[in-house]
Amino acid sequence: MAAKKLGKPLKVERYAPRPLAKKDPFGLVDSLMLIPLLVGGYMGATMLRAATGTSAGRWRPPALVGFAVLGGLLVNLVVCSWLEDYPAGKFWIVWPILSLIIAAVAVVAAVIQKLLGTAGTS
Repeated sequence: MAAKKLGKPLKVERYAPRPLAKKDPFGLVDSLMLIPLLVGGYMGATMLRAATGTSAGRWRPPALVGFAVLGGLLVNLVVCSWLEDYPAGKFWIVWPILSLIIAAVAVVAAVIQKLLGTAGTS
């Protein structure tokens, strides 16, 4: 309809989804990759609380962000290099996304731990 109003021909392109990786014939790695991201973020906040004995502190946010960056890198290396689930050219695009997921979970867990105390970690 819009193409007709503008007087331009309508172009239809065929969409072909990305082929599955050889080591992942069922396409499970993408969804299973969320497990270490979510659990890692929660465990990072909980281990930091256990190590410092408090849920507050000046260095807590930078420590959680540093953990998220390293955790994102580790998951990215496993999924990209070892399992070859996505092309190596996407490595630098995916790494910040994975780190952001871990950081978001870690920050939410840290806030819950601050508000609820020890009950926030169970």
